Amino acid sequence: MSTGSESLASTRSRRQKGDKHGRLAAIEKLKGLKGSKNKYKVNDEVDRVWEEVDEVEYSKRVRERQDDDWIVDDDGSGYVEDGREIFDDDMNEDPKNVKKGKNELKTRRDKVEVKASTSKSNSNSIKRMFQNIPMKKKVKSEKDVKLEGDSCLDAILADLNNQPVAPITPQLTRNTTKKKRKYLSMATPPLFTTPNTPLTTPTRNRANKLVYPRTIMTSLASPTSKANDLERALKIEQDVEDERDQSFMDEFDDGGISDSMLLSQAMDAEQIETEVKTDVKMTIQEPQVVELPEKKISYDEKVLTDLELDNNHELFNVPSQEVSCVTVPTDGLPLKKNDNGEDVLYFYWLDAFEDPFKQPGTVYLFGKVQLETPGVFVSCCVIVKNIGRQVYILPREKRLNKKSEELTDQLITMNDVYTEVDQIIANRFKIQEFKSRVRKNRLKKYTPIKKKYSFGNLDIPSESEYLELKYSSNYPELPSNLSGETFSHVFGSTTSSLELLLLSRKIRGPCWIQIKNLECIVPPVSWCKLEAVVQKMEFLEPLRNFQPIPPITVLSLSLLTVMNPRNHQTEIVSCVGLSHNKYHLEKAAPKPLYQTQFCVVTKPSDAVFPFDFRDKITAVKLKVDLAENERALISLAITKIYKLDPDIIVGHDISSFDMDVLLHRISTNKVPNWSRIGRLRRSLLPQQSGAGRIHQAVCGRLLCDLKLSAKEFIQTKSYDLNDLSEVILKKPHMNVNGEQIKLAFNQSQQLISLIHYNLKTALLNLELLSELNILPLATQITNIAGNVLSRTLLGGRSERNEFLLLHAFTEKNYIVPDKFSKKSKQNKTGENDDSKKNSDRKKSAYVGGLVLDPKKGFYDKFVLLMDFNSLYPSIIQEYNICFTTVPTPTNPEEDIDDFNLLLPNPNSDPGVLPTEIKKLVDSRREVKKLLKTPNLSNELKLQYEIRQKALKLMANSMYGCLGFSNARFYAKHLAAMVTGYGRKILMQTKDLVENQMNFEVLYGDTDSLMINTNCCDYNSVIKIGSKVSSHES
Repeated sequence: MSTGSESLASTRSRRQKGDKHGRLAAIEKLKGLKGSKNKYKVNDEVDRVWEEVDEVEYSKRVRERQDDDWIVDDDGSGYVEDGREIFDDDMNEDPKNVKKGKNELKTRRDKVEVKASTSKSNSNSIKRMFQNIPMKKKVKSEKDVKLEGDSCLDAILADLNNQPVAPITPQLTRNTTKKKRKYLSMATPPLFTTPNTPLTTPTRNRANKLVYPRTIMTSLASPTSKANDLERALKIEQDVEDERDQSFMDEFDDGGISDSMLLSQAMDAEQIETEVKTDVKMTIQEPQVVELPEKKISYDEKVLTDLELDNNHELFNVPSQEVSCVTVPTDGLPLKKNDNGEDVLYFYWLDAFEDPFKQPGTVYLFGKVQLETPGVFVSCCVIVKNIGRQVYILPREKRLNKKSEELTDQLITMNDVYTEVDQIIANRFKIQEFKSRVRKNRLKKYTPIKKKYSFGNLDIPSESEYLELKYSSNYPELPSNLSGETFSHVFGSTTSSLELLLLSRKIRGPCWIQIKNLECIVPPVSWCKLEAVVQKMEFLEPLRNFQPIPPITVLSLSLLTVMNPRNHQTEIVSCVGLSHNKYHLEKAAPKPLYQTQFCVVTKPSDAVFPFDFRDKITAVKLKVDLAENERALISLAITKIYKLDPDIIVGHDISSFDMDVLLHRISTNKVPNWSRIGRLRRSLLPQQSGAGRIHQAVCGRLLCDLKLSAKEFIQTKSYDLNDLSEVILKKPHMNVNGEQIKLAFNQSQQLISLIHYNLKTALLNLELLSELNILPLATQITNIAGNVLSRTLLGGRSERNEFLLLHAFTEKNYIVPDKFSKKSKQNKTGENDDSKKNSDRKKSAYVGGLVLDPKKGFYDKFVLLMDFNSLYPSIIQEYNICFTTVPTPTNPEEDIDDFNLLLPNPNSDPGVLPTEIKKLVDSRREVKKLLKTPNLSNELKLQYEIRQKALKLMANSMYGCLGFSNARFYAKHLAAMVTGYGRKILMQTKDLVENQMNFEVLYGDTDSLMINTNCCDYNSVIKIGSKVSSHES
């Protein structure tokens, strides 16, 4: 070549093809008209400016361009041409970084300039490259070029020697510091280069994101052996840049850049310049010898190796059964005639939700409704409105003088109470209307109702007359400590609308409900297939043994998360779901465990997909949806959840981690239609934190946390997923942390194995759900207790016992104690002092079970373990211990020692608590008899086994509600009495074994004894145990 420009022009002329269709002439004419008022019109002779070819022809032309070495005298190591057009999409390029119009052309032009400036790795090649670039300005000669003024080269050398770049300005303000930080980021080069890839410099676009020249991006997309190394290097380079930027800003924020810092940077710059002058060629070539595997990364190599070997693609290649489109009637609800000829809706409810602050007096019921087609069930939401407040007011015997706080001699009638409520209380709390029972006569006397009370307050009689007051929930609730001149106490003011609905309509857990006088809802308020509203709760009637429980849809959800190194927030990179829409609550789990699956994957914010990832997943026939970013992933996952419409979402630690992370990322990314994750349409995310926020967000869909359920049903050292898998399923399962998840994005095979790992985790959730029979057992427990299934699945043992006693005492016409929060209880009892809290922690409220000192030694004979069968429930039944039978002590807060030995009157009627426990025990005994029925089918056997286990769990947990200080039915004196008799029985048994039977007791704890039999014959030991049992009974 004579000159660089002529050679370049001649080379390009060879690549141009003939003007077959007049395209070049049309383009030249268009350029000539640019800027003028005349508009270009396409003539009829020019059909099109471009040429349409098929994929085969396009690939052929690309290969020809790649084979055409049109750069003269470059030794095959100069400019790299990949043969593609400038508008070809790059798989690994972020769409957010793509500019449009003039900005895009400018960015590309800048990339070409930077690419050309650093294309060669020796001084002669760099000189020739600068000479070959066409420039408007006069090219400097070799003598005029100085390395001291090349800021880009300074940044490259400073980064390679781990030295800061010398500052340009001697003094920095806050604004110039930001510009300097941006300059440092732009001048940061990649940490390595390859023989065929020039050393290039990334730039930043307007979004302040790194944009690498097309040479590097092409290498990432090319199927070369260095592709994975390039990706990891880009990630490492980004981390180094972020650390340098962050440290720079930290130093500036701590007090600016001092003179000593500037002096140190200037000295470093001088040292770099000296090294450049001595051996420039060696310094530029130094990035080529950087080996990425030498970078120390802390991760478990065994886990990554296992991921690479996990290639069982056939496990999840089963064709998913698409969700069948169900035709929902648009003209109305699928109503049916009942026995009375009324049009009713048969509705099986599963979950309930209320918002007492924004929508008081309204309860949302979610469940299933059968369509006209037999066996087809769809989701339905029934809104129960106008649930009012129901308050009971206890009259005084004599009127109280408010000024002197003394009782007068004036007797109180029910009309006096009504008058004070009407004229004073209603005006004070702005209650405009209320109702009360009135006798239908001329005197217009207000009819009292009789109620019982037996919950610790000595000022309240055991049975008395009350004034029942009903008013709308839109008006404020009355204070629980409200009193007046004619009344002393108010009950029921804190009762929620949901509790009032369940107790008044006697709805005990999930069941069929007959609903009449329904109305349609416009516009829709939920994401269910059907919606209806009923104006009174009296229109609901529960049905027993109506028809089998409808099948429900279960979804197993599993997330993979990584930590964002920039903002240190958890991000979601993968979401997997396995679903089955024929899951029965009273039967064994279906086989196979899932029908439909989905998998959504996105790249971490500081990583890219492997260049051949799409081809690999296509080759293994793995159905994966790739999302551009985390926001797209969450939106797509929520859409798939909405289409599947699951009734129950299953996951391990889903209530405290997965859903919490998901809601946080929804809020951060501002995902639209986020409420589809539940069944109630909403626009704003719940503001409170903890379990209440999650329950509000997913209301209508039940959450089954395997970790919480396993804690109740089994006992093991750890309840992590890998431990539960080994203990219950006898399958090994490994944990993968965020560092290992990021490393899996380096290679396609590792990323595919990571997707299989997430799919297997979701399948493992379903296997644990099936093996433990969690859903049938939780349903049975909820039906016994009478609470809400969503609370049972989250381990609300105290709430289960509470609702069991609420139903029992309400049916016996008792006024139940009001429910207070823990904070309000402390304010009520005055336990806010730190000294009081510390003393409560050190000292228990009452004496618990007896623990005997163990006798240490080596025992080579059989040790007999004797355990009492349900000791505490048996004591409650045997001694008739209840709120209604045991009088409350005068000072219940004092230490109870001898009082717990005072037995109730033997002639007294059975209490409510012993009666309920007896029902549970007798029901379990009957179910166990049914289990012994010959020729029992496996399905019935499983149902009976689940039933008897639920009854056992409920009976054994009844004592807990007495001794739990935050429980609604907390009674310290009753709990102390139960434990006192337990200690007494254990000591009597110990004396029997040691004094009468002459055996040694080695250890004892609450309800069990360990006896040294001094015998080596197993049958003889069994006889000894039977003898002890017969003596004790």
